[in-house]
Amino acid sequence: MQFSRKQFEFTLADGTKLSATRLNPITQEKQSTIVFIHGLTAAHDIPQYRHFLSALAEKGHEVIAFDQPGHGNAEKPFSAERSVNALSEVLAQLEKGSSPLGKRHEVFLAGHSLGGAIIASHLAAGRQKHSAEVRGVLVFAPPWRLKELTHVRAAEAAARASAMIPGSYVWNLVAGAGAAALHPRMSTLRERVDAVADVLKHRGKGITVDKMTHSSLEALVKSISEIPDTAEMLQKAARTSNLPATTVVLGTLDRIVGTADAKRRKAFAAELRAAGAEVLEKPFPHVFKMDEEGKRQIGALAEIADEKIRKMLSTSPRDY
Repeated sequence: MQFSRKQFEFTLADGTKLSATRLNPITQEKQSTIVFIHGLTAAHDIPQYRHFLSALAEKGHEVIAFDQPGHGNAEKPFSAERSVNALSEVLAQLEKGSSPLGKRHEVFLAGHSLGGAIIASHLAAGRQKHSAEVRGVLVFAPPWRLKELTHVRAAEAAARASAMIPGSYVWNLVAGAGAAALHPRMSTLRERVDAVADVLKHRGKGITVDKMTHSSLEALVKSISEIPDTAEMLQKAARTSNLPATTVVLGTLDRIVGTADAKRRKAFAAELRAAGAEVLEKPFPHVFKMDEEGKRQIGALAEIADEKIRKMLSTSPRDY
């Protein structure tokens, strides 16, 4: 199915402009509107997400994706609270009809990694009552108890050692290098910059510590350590409001969220199910390479998303 692609901006109440893209199927048989939230240190339009969102549009779904604060072209520093507020404002605009795309009465939310935690926090705050009706939620590889992970503690130690450590090094720490890669001397850390830069190159355009924090590595690490626990937020949402139908896909190769370990993954899945989420476990990595296997895995996730959204659409919201 063919679709159009339009670049535009959401302007928030504080004047922050968030770069965004709309993918619109060229058909009258549109299945849904999906608002997509990207992961940490990424941007909504990196190759991996372009591939995933295009696959959804080809299946007949309208897709709206935007950069979180501190990412892409957004000017404000990153913080989990600021990202939750941004999502809430975007959904409010879609409800009021004040967005560049006009009004949307109901939407589905989809998020990868950090994006999943932001969606869960939005639901826990009960803000969906004041914005576009959320029919369902899909979350891929969300974070779980990030602040407890060795990787984040190592990044905190790095920040204390030197605020001048290259910002890209944080990604290496939280992506799985952990304490074993940590050394407080700047010269040792710089030896890893080229390798980290290669990772970032595959992820897409210009994410730097300056863009994310407008201050220091220490501020960035603090923000990372405060990213909310996805399962805890979904449990809170289930207690305080009518939680939309929710599907969480856990990648069995994940390391960022601390679930490569079977025991931790089982515990995380149990907490998610306690919140009423459907949990699927699939053998995909947290960060996809844009090789043929990576594209195949991304396509498989799009198939899952399409299947779950169609199922939610066939169910009355009152049955949630």
